[in-house]
Amino acid sequence: MKTHIICSQCGSTDVYADATARWNVLKGEWVLGTVHDDRYCDNCGAEADLIEVDEAEGLEIQVSGMIADGENSFRLVEDHEEPAFFDVMVRTTALESGDILTLHEFDDLTRPEADKVLNDLLFIFRTTPISRFLGKRS
Repeated sequence: MKTHIICSQCGSTDVYADATARWNVLKGEWVLGTVHDDRYCDNCGAEADLIEVDEAEGLEIQVSGMIADGENSFRLVEDHEEPAFFDVMVRTTALESGDILTLHEFDDLTRPEADKVLNDLLFIFRTTPISRFLGKRS
């Protein structure tokens, strides 16, 4: 099981906590001692609670074909439609609060760009399930 630590406010993985380290004479290096209660997010600037999310059960990678739906409005493609572009995101499944947080989002991609982003994400999130809404394949 691989766990990701994310900000409870914005879903970012760019988080940190104050900690102490102790010098280990035998190893000749610093060793993490205690992680303190203060937790922070560099993305949204919040002093926030952090959430532990299991990669295989608490996250989802979603690849979505998108199509114009009026002026400056887009929607998910249906199976018979040709996508104008693709979006890829990594998000949580519903948390206890009912919220869904987005960890990473890549918008307005071509199909080859979306495939590359997906492959790159699978290197980091190896056991995360993938949902694909791709529409008609040309």
